[in-house]
Amino acid sequence: MSWHQTLTQTLAEMESLTNPGTENELKKLTELGDKLVHLTGQIPALPQEEKDEVRPHLPKLGERIQLVISALDAAKSQTAASMQGLRNRAQAAAAYQTKR
Repeated sequence: MSWHQTLTQTLAEMESLTNPGTENELKKLTELGDKLVHLTGQIPALPQEEKDEVRPHLPKLGERIQLVISALDAAKSQTAASMQGLRNRAQAAAAYQTKR
């Protein structure tokens, strides 16, 4: 599989994760994010032929990468808010128990 195909497949997998608030999907997104970082780091070392193949697709790939990054940021915020909500409920339950 070419570099471009691998990158496109990785982005498609990331985009298909619709509820990144679940633990499994967050883990998968992290793995795919690591793969994405690895792939983008390979660009300078690509053979010229492959660079020429990828060059016309870079603007669209860049847009897709930005969308995935935005989704990751949203998932991170959602997860942080969920964790804060759990913390608040736990504190309220503990306070209620100590009042009894």
